[in-house]
Amino acid sequence: MGGMQYTYIRKFAFRGSDGMGGSVYPTTSGNTVCVTFRYLPFQ
Repeated sequence: MGGMQYTYIRKFAFRGSDGMGGSVYPTTSGNTVCVTFRYLPFQ
């Protein structure tokens, strides 16, 4: 038995100013991988 999951998350914040008249678009992203397995030797 086993399984695998993958998640990709991207987050956006409010648009702001960089103090010099330009705009900034703060974003971040994340990847998560989860792997599970079971070893059942006595069944």
